[in-house]
Amino acid sequence: SLEALTTLAAAAPPMFLGRRKGGFTSHIIENRYFFNHQFVKEDSNVNIIYLSGEQTGSVAFIVGEMQPPVYYAAQLKADLYSLEHRFYGGSHPTEDTSVENLKYLSSRQAIEDIAEFIRHINAQKGGDQKWIVVGGSYAGALSAWSRLKHPELISGSIASSGPVLAQLDFYGYLQTVDKDFKKIGGLCYDQMNINFTDSLNEMNGIEYEGDIGLRLWFYQTCAEFGYFQSSNRGSNVFGQTQSSK
Repeated sequence: SLEALTTLAAAAPPMFLGRRKGGFTSHIIENRYFFNHQFVKEDSNVNIIYLSGEQTGSVAFIVGEMQPPVYYAAQLKADLYSLEHRFYGGSHPTEDTSVENLKYLSSRQAIEDIAEFIRHINAQKGGDQKWIVVGGSYAGALSAWSRLKHPELISGSIASSGPVLAQLDFYGYLQTVDKDFKKIGGLCYDQMNINFTDSLNEMNGIEYEGDIGLRLWFYQTCAEFGYFQSSNRGSNVFGQTQSSK
């Protein structure tokens, strides 16, 4: 129930991974993370990390009984964590999101944040800890890549709908979404067209306020992931401004 989730959320406020030099830079990074120790047994060495990807991190991802990571943790009697992606939500490594600062926002650096988080918890727990990384969509790709990059730390990955197969200018994704929206038809589609244009204008703001995630994700899409969310084919509600070329 919502009341139960609220109670659990109050009992498990976000923690911050200690200040450290991040990834491939000397910049100081802090990541928020959440935990749920409900299922872990004293003799268990299994740990699960749920990656929130471009979404704002929340304890709700790891306490709701319908959440897949919660099911996995219950089955494996595992300790359960959720790590927030740098820049998104409350994990702000820079003063603002100017283009100069966004050079610190990348999937490669996010993978190193995951590795650093695991090392941090391992140092606290000691012993031979096993880790499974879980995520969906972009976070699913991150979970798979982190397993490949750091097999010495990560035993397994569950990557749901992770876009790991790169195809240049894969307009099929947004074209399919556009066709579905057109089926609704009429004023709804027209209003979506207007709102999408407005959302592009809102991305000019660089302060950490409101829903800044769209600007951050648009930057990542253009810099790294244009292959799975470009729209360089015909007229649609998303325009033709996201080509990966």
